[in-house]
Amino acid sequence: MVGDSITTDASLYSPSCADDSVFRSRMAALRGFMSDKGIDAMIVSHPDNVRYLTSFRWGQHSRVIVTRKGATLVARPTEYQQALEEARACDVTLAPRNDSDGLIAAAFAGAGTVGFEPGFLSVEEKDRLERRAAATTVFQAEPDLVTEMRAVKEPWEIGLIARACSTYDRMMEEIVPTLAPGMSENQIDACLQYAARSHGAEGFWFPSIVVSGPRSALPHGYPSGRRLRRGDFLKIDMGPVYGGMPSDATRTIAFGCTDRMREVYSVVLEAQIATIQACKAGIICEDLHAVSRRIIDRAGLGEYYNHGVGHGVFGPPQVAPGVRRPLVEGMVITVEPGVYIPGYGGVRIEDTVEVTSRGCHVLHTYTKDLIEM
Repeated sequence: MVGDSITTDASLYSPSCADDSVFRSRMAALRGFMSDKGIDAMIVSHPDNVRYLTSFRWGQHSRVIVTRKGATLVARPTEYQQALEEARACDVTLAPRNDSDGLIAAAFAGAGTVGFEPGFLSVEEKDRLERRAAATTVFQAEPDLVTEMRAVKEPWEIGLIARACSTYDRMMEEIVPTLAPGMSENQIDACLQYAARSHGAEGFWFPSIVVSGPRSALPHGYPSGRRLRRGDFLKIDMGPVYGGMPSDATRTIAFGCTDRMREVYSVVLEAQIATIQACKAGIICEDLHAVSRRIIDRAGLGEYYNHGVGHGVFGPPQVAPGVRRPLVEGMVITVEPGVYIPGYGGVRIEDTVEVTSRGCHVLHTYTKDLIEM
């Protein structure tokens, strides 16, 4: 752990779903950004952004229309009752089955400029809405307007992320001793699913990555029926969610470890520790990535390192080559260098960390020493 110790006061956890003022404040902040950009209405369709603004957790098919005076969540019949129970700082409207365009268009009626999130509003839906809008209405792509609001976390959000990270740690402490050759990746994944719920998690931020042997060289491989064997790496990457906030961590375990396996693992661990030590507010994202890149290149494994060293947790930024933005205090990112050798296997070691002015807080306690089984 680098920097000050993380606060884990349970009183920090409650605002996520209980305090309406949190969501009213976020709506007000968004309206300020809209005003700065000359946007009269914003169609929010990114599911994470829907939840961030309203607390509604099933926003995959919902749209939030934010104007200068109010906000309306348009929900499908299958989600309407839950939206009524969960949504904050907005009105909730039931969309007619298979036709929500009319209600969305009515919510932004009179707007001269309508912002939308192009990655989460299809071209077809945008075209339909444009046909319903006034001839003078201009649609303006704003992919990052709400997403950027999620970059810097409030203290209670960091508290929730810390709880999610401790859930990962407890799950690993419980499950790793039960692993043995002969178990399949699918069986291990099923154990993770059960353990997450048993430890109070809402679920996972992303489908868990459980890959072994040569398949561990897949950075984002899915679990399969392959069974663990002696001489395998087993890579477990998962992100339990607690109180709406996610974690993200990876550990790689060795079964019947060889000297070559220890060598690869030690290089990745050195890169990860050095990157954590360099991580603090003000460092440029690509410069932080370069810390891990230099170590892995020096070991002759650079061709097998094929992604950025990290990314934001529930928000920007990407910590990767070409990203010139500085880290800011209150951001939460991952630090996750990896080496992936096709046909042999791969190692990734990942922690979620909080960025501070003096360093970073590692929010995981589960060991990073090589576990040999």
